[in-house]
Amino acid sequence: MNPKMIPVLSSNIDGVAHLNDLTLLVTFKSAKTYAYDNVPKDVFDGMQAAPSKGNYLNAVIKKGGYAFRLLTNDEVDAL
Repeated sequence: MNPKMIPVLSSNIDGVAHLNDLTLLVTFKSAKTYAYDNVPKDVFDGMQAAPSKGNYLNAVIKKGGYAFRLLTNDEVDAL
């Protein structure tokens, strides 16, 4: 996991980060990292505070329509 990632307690998510107050990074236990674009800081803070990070990701971020993409290992290493 990239050192910028904040470890979280989750059965599916390994860590998260919020870059430039715009991009949410989520690294899953599978070691895949996704970038979600234009995620406001308050949404990131809500995920941090949520008792279930996975439920919050699904209910607020994925269903919120934020554009996302899978990052390559090179992209993650370059963060």
